[in-house]
Amino acid sequence: MPTSVTKTVLIVDDDRIITTLMTTWLNELGCIAVHAANIPDAISIVQAINVDAVSVDLAFPEGSGFDLIRFLKSGPVTRSIPIIVVSVKDSSDVITATILAGAVLFVAKPTDFTQIKNSLSMLLQLPADIQPLRHHKAARQSVRGRWIL
Repeated sequence: MPTSVTKTVLIVDDDRIITTLMTTWLNELGCIAVHAANIPDAISIVQAINVDAVSVDLAFPEGSGFDLIRFLKSGPVTRSIPIIVVSVKDSSDVITATILAGAVLFVAKPTDFTQIKNSLSMLLQLPADIQPLRHHKAARQSVRGRWIL
């Protein structure tokens, strides 16, 4: 189901397969997909344009997805942007840390990509001022493997 207003989603991942699939799905949802292959480029994009959601991997040669999450959550304009973490680093400590840092969702790679597509669709329909789940008791509990939402 396409969104009624065009949304822009920043995909931050150095895996071309992931970015290509996510771009296709976002286009099917009526969204604009913008891609960054590293954290510095992602920060530049967020400073240049308004994005409605961010999908970020955690592992990059020149930084961490946590750097981007901290940057986004520290800005008055960007702190309300919902962040989905899509990563192979799926230990319970990492999952918990991403949620506590401000991500609203964690998806472990490899995954059923339908989960990511459905999650993006749902997130883009939520109010812009969605609060991260870090204050919710269930979000602080480790959930090995897949979803925290």
